[in-house]
Amino acid sequence: AELATQPTYWLTFCWCAMAPPAWSWAGDGKGKWNKYAAADNARIEAAHARGERVFALNDTYSIDFEQMLQYRTDDPDRQRAIKRTPAAPKGEKRKAPAVGGGAAGAA
Repeated sequence: AELATQPTYWLTFCWCAMAPPAWSWAGDGKGKWNKYAAADNARIEAAHARGERVFALNDTYSIDFEQMLQYRTDDPDRQRAIKRTPAAPKGEKRKAPAVGGGAAGAA
């Protein structure tokens, strides 16, 4: 009996965890952005996902999502721009054989 060979195909896929979106506020230097602490970042993202227009980050600062600003609650004229960097996949690519690949025997 002669063995027929079939090509083996590999699929590349990724078990990826998504890094959460990153929120940052404009720093004092030109083009400098400062990331919020992880706990604040999570709270800001949750408020944004709920569709809140204004979010009180703490007793000192509030965030206006429509204007993309952080401002002092006691002095709204003291403002900084904020930005949201979308979620990005992180992880490693792995290979796994496709179903049906390999050699098959002839009858």
